[in-house]
Amino acid sequence: MTGRKTPQTGLEAQVSIYHWVAAALVHGAAGLEQASDRCVRDPAVIAMRERVAVVADPDYAPDEASALITLRDTRTFAHRVTHCRGSVARPLTDEELTRKFLAQSNPVLGTAPARHLLELCLNSAGLKDMGAISRAAKPAVASFGSC
Repeated sequence: MTGRKTPQTGLEAQVSIYHWVAAALVHGAAGLEQASDRCVRDPAVIAMRERVAVVADPDYAPDEASALITLRDTRTFAHRVTHCRGSVARPLTDEELTRKFLAQSNPVLGTAPARHLLELCLNSAGLKDMGAISRAAKPAVASFGSC
């Protein structure tokens, strides 16, 4: 499912292990910007994707991965993650969830409305009107077109 070696769009890149490895190595991050069409077309990311080799290990758990990087001078770096961030065994902290939420909602809602929505969600147990959450989640100006 993640074996798209040459994604053409950000949407295709979301399910490309090759793209995520390359983007993380080139940009030092694996966030929303790296899932963009612009990043998919970045010549440095494309070149790095061509150098990525993926090997499935049937002994690994679904939330486990390892990486081995070999430099041109033959030095190697290896790292193994037994439970990825956001998995049941290694959930995100409240601070990490807040950062992720704001990174995804700020571009759509704007900073102040995104923070307002976050506060509503964090305090939802005390809300008398749960509809406030859905109203706060609606952008003032439709940014994705209308249905």
